[in-house]
Amino acid sequence: MVCGYVFELIFGTILAYLVQIFAQKWSNPTHVMIILSVEGPSAFLFAWLFWGGSMQVFKVSGALFIIIAVMITEWFGASERVD
Repeated sequence: MVCGYVFELIFGTILAYLVQIFAQKWSNPTHVMIILSVEGPSAFLFAWLFWGGSMQVFKVSGALFIIIAVMITEWFGASERVD
């Protein structure tokens, strides 16, 4: 059982974090912002779909606010892109 926790710690957390940081070097900053902003709502959605997570009004409204904020930022944000 302890080996499972150590495996999850190394591969599910530490390695995933290092790959994410490593991949950000070569990604467009706009794409990185979108991916990191939608990480919370997508985690909520996958937990609800695959593991029967609870769907509460506050969770759904928070996820919608995040997605709407990202969409507004992309549609009405500055026209100058940083690469």
